[in-house]
Amino acid sequence: MNKFYYKIVFCFCFSVFSLAFAADISVEGINDKTNVYNDVTFRIESEPEYSYSSFLDDKLIPEDKWITVSQPGYHKINVTGTNGQTTSTNIQFNIYSKERGNPEWGLFPWTPPRPIESSSNECKSANLLLVAPSKYPSESPIPLVAIMNDQSGQWKRINGYVRIDDLNNSYILLKRGVGYTFLSETNAGTSLNLNPAIKSSGTNIFIQIDASQNWSTVSSDIITDTVWSENSRIMIVNDIEIDSGVSLTVEPGCIIFLEPTVNIIVNGDLEINGSLEKPVVFAPKNKTAPWGGFIFSNSVSTANINGAIFTGSGAIKNWMSAHGYRSHRQEQALFLLDSISKVTLSNVFIIDNSGQAFHGQNAGLNAFNCLIQKCTTVGQFNSSTCSFYNSAMIDFPYYDDTYSDADNDGIYMTEGVLQLNNSLIGWAKDDGIDAGSGGYGKVDLINCWIESCFHEGGAFSSHPGTKTINIIDSVFMNNGQGIEAGYGSPFVYVNFCLLINNEIGLRFGDNYPWSQNGLLNVSNSVSIFNYKDCWNMCHDIWSPRLNSTHITGNVFSKFNPNFPVNEVWNSDIHINKLIPFIQKASALGSVGIGFSTSLSNYINDNISVNIPVDLSMVSTNSITVDYLVIGITNSSSRILDNNSLKFAPGEFSKVISFSMKNYPYETVPERIEILLTKSLNAEISQSQNLSVYFITNMNQLIISELHYNPLSSQSNECEFIELYNSGWDSIDFSNFFLNEYTFPTNETLESGEFIVIAKNASYYSNQCSHLLQWSALTLSDTGQTVSLLDLNSNVIDCVTYSNVSPWPTEPDGNGPSLELINVYEDNALPESWAPSDYDGGTPGEHRVIPEPFLFINCYLSFVIYYFMRKI
Repeated sequence: MNKFYYKIVFCFCFSVFSLAFAADISVEGINDKTNVYNDVTFRIESEPEYSYSSFLDDKLIPEDKWITVSQPGYHKINVTGTNGQTTSTNIQFNIYSKERGNPEWGLFPWTPPRPIESSSNECKSANLLLVAPSKYPSESPIPLVAIMNDQSGQWKRINGYVRIDDLNNSYILLKRGVGYTFLSETNAGTSLNLNPAIKSSGTNIFIQIDASQNWSTVSSDIITDTVWSENSRIMIVNDIEIDSGVSLTVEPGCIIFLEPTVNIIVNGDLEINGSLEKPVVFAPKNKTAPWGGFIFSNSVSTANINGAIFTGSGAIKNWMSAHGYRSHRQEQALFLLDSISKVTLSNVFIIDNSGQAFHGQNAGLNAFNCLIQKCTTVGQFNSSTCSFYNSAMIDFPYYDDTYSDADNDGIYMTEGVLQLNNSLIGWAKDDGIDAGSGGYGKVDLINCWIESCFHEGGAFSSHPGTKTINIIDSVFMNNGQGIEAGYGSPFVYVNFCLLINNEIGLRFGDNYPWSQNGLLNVSNSVSIFNYKDCWNMCHDIWSPRLNSTHITGNVFSKFNPNFPVNEVWNSDIHINKLIPFIQKASALGSVGIGFSTSLSNYINDNISVNIPVDLSMVSTNSITVDYLVIGITNSSSRILDNNSLKFAPGEFSKVISFSMKNYPYETVPERIEILLTKSLNAEISQSQNLSVYFITNMNQLIISELHYNPLSSQSNECEFIELYNSGWDSIDFSNFFLNEYTFPTNETLESGEFIVIAKNASYYSNQCSHLLQWSALTLSDTGQTVSLLDLNSNVIDCVTYSNVSPWPTEPDGNGPSLELINVYEDNALPESWAPSDYDGGTPGEHRVIPEPFLFINCYLSFVIYYFMRKI
C-alpha cells in the first residue's frame, strides 16, 4: 500500500475516532419532552476547548450558569458545540399554567386587552341607532340597545361610550359597534326624552311610562289562533302551550312579563311582529327571578320573530342534562329547538340572560341583524343548520379580565352546518366558535370579526368524521389563538384574512395529546404582530406536521423556516393589504389610542413598570404618542420620564417601560402617574392617565363584598359587608365609621385579612375568623352608597352599588353576593364586580386574593408577552 492510501486510511480512521469521542452536550435540570407545572432551572455544562452556541427560544444564553424559566408555555433549548467536529442537542419542555393546565399546552395564559375607544374620525361615518320600547311599565328596568350603523345599514366596528347625560351620566359601553344597558325604574305617567351621543354621532329617543298598570293575565294554553294586539301588557303566570296547528301573533309594542321559571311550549306557530321603533319585550316579572324559555319540540314548531328584546330567561341551571340533551353547558336556553323545528329572527336582541341563548337539536335557525350579549353561551348546535347574518355575539358569560375555563364559548357546534356572514363574535371566556367534538359538518365564516377570546377565536376539530371550514375575508384580533385546526380531521381553508395581536395567529395541532389528521390551508392572508404568527407544533409527537399545513402566499411578521413560501411584513409594500379591513371596521385616518389595561398595578420598587398602550384599530399611518411618568409622594411630585412611543404602520400595541432600579431619590414614591399627553395620527380617547402603586407603601382598607339582597328563604338577617386589607402593613381602624356604624376600639386587620360586618353574626360564625355584628345593618335592595371613614371623617373607601346593569344583577335576590373580582381593581367601577360563585357569598374569603408577589408574577407574565412580541 503506497503512502497516498495510508494517508486516506489514516484520515478516515481519525475522523471516525473523533466522531466517536466527540463530547456529548450535557443539559442538567431538565429532560427532553417534559411537561412540568413548576419553574424549570437548567444549566448547560461546557467542555474544555469547545466553543458553544446556546439558545433558549431563539435567544442567546450562556453556558455553565443556572438559568430559571418560569414563563408558562413551550420552550426549546438548542446547543451546538464545536471543536473540529460539531455536536448538538435539542431539549423541548412545556411549563403548564397552573390555573389553566392541559387545555393550554404550549401556551402562556392569555388575557385579552381592554378595548380602546374609537376616535372621532372613526365615528364620523357611523350613525347611532337606539332601540328601546316606546312605552313601558313603571317601576321596571327599561332595556336600551345601541348600534352603530353606516349609511347602508351595516354595523360598524366602533368602540366607545354612548353617554346618556339626561340620566345621571348613564352610558352604554360599545364593543365593535354594539352594546346595551337598562335604564332605572321610572314613576308611572312620566316620560323620558333622551339624547344619547357618542363623539359627534347622536340621536333622540322618547319613552313614555305607563300611567296605569293594565295587565292581561295568561294562564291557559293557546288552543285557537290568537292575537295579542299592539301595546298589550301580558302577564304569563305559568307554563303555556301553543297547540299544533295554532298560531300566536304578537303585535308591536307588546310587553310580556313572565313569572319565575315559566316556559312557553311552541307546538304550533309563533309570530312576533315588533319593529325597531316599537319592539316587543319579553322580561321577567321580577328582575331577580328568571323565567324559563321557549321550547320548540316538534317538526311543525316554527317561529318568525322580528323586532323583539328578550331578557332574564334561563331559570334552571341543570336544565339540559335533566331533559336528556347533550350540551357542554347545562343552563336552560332561551330558545330550545328540537325535532326539525325552525326559527327565524330579525332585529332581535337577546341581552342579560341567566342561561344560554339557544340549543339546537336537529333544528334550523336563521338570525338577521341580531345581538346576543351576556349569556352563558350563544348555545350548542347538534346536527342543526344555523346561519347568522350581520349579527353580534359578545360577552360570555360576562365581560371582565378574569379567566374561567367553563366552556363559555360564543357558539359550540358538533355536527351540522354553521354559516356566519358579516358578524361579530367576541369577549368569550373560552372560544369564539368551537366546532369541536362530533362528526361531519361544515362551517362558513365570511366577512366576520372575531375578537378578544381567552382561548381560540375559532377552534375547529372533528371526531369521528370530518369537518370542512371555510374562512374568508375575516379578522381575528386579540385572541389567545386566532384560528386553530385541532384534533381529529378538520379541513380548514383560510383566504384573505387578517390575524393581528393574537398570542398565536394560525395554529395546526391542538393543546391536547390527541390525533391531528386534518389540514390547515392558508393563502392571501396577513398574520402579523402576533407572539407567533403561525405555529404547528403538535402535542402528541412534540414536532410539526408539515405535511398537514399548506401555507403559501401570505405575509408574516418575520421569516419562518417551516413556511418559507411567504413574505415578511414590510409596511411600505404591504400596507394596502390592511385597507379593506380598516374601511369595513371604521375609516382611514386617525384612530383611538389608550391604555389597554385597567389594572391597579402594584409593584415592587425594584421592578420595572410596563404598561401596554394599544390602538382602537390597526392603522395605515405611523403614529406617535408622548407620555410622562410622574413620581408622587405625600409631599411632592417629579417627572421621572418624558418620552414617546412610535407605532409603525400596521403595528397595534406598544409598551411604556420605566425601571425603578435607578430611581434617583431617597424614597420610593407612593405611586407613579403615567400620562399620555400628545399624539400624532391618533386621538387619546381613553382615560389618559394611569396610576401605579408600590407595595412598599400600600396600606389600604377596601370594601370587597356586599350581600345586600339575600334569597327570600334567608331573609335580610343574612346581609353583610366585607372589608379587606390589601395593604402591606396591618391597619388599626379603631373607631372608624362604616356608614352609621362605629367600629370598636382595638380593632386591627393584618395584611391580606378580611373582616365581616354582619346583621346577624351567628349566620357566619363558622365561616369567618374576624366577625362583627351590626344589628341595625340595612342594605338597600336597589342600591346605595357604602362609605368607610377614618377618625377624622376622611373617606377611606366608598362604593355606590346598584342592582341595574352595568352593575351585575344576579346578586339582587338570586342568591349570590356582590363580590369584587380582584381586590386590586377599582371597586368604584361596576365592571370590577361580579356575582359570587356560591349562593350566600364568600364572607371572609375571596374568589381572587393575589398574594402581592404572586400578583407581580402574573402581571410580569402579561408584560413578558408584550416585551417578547416586540423583539
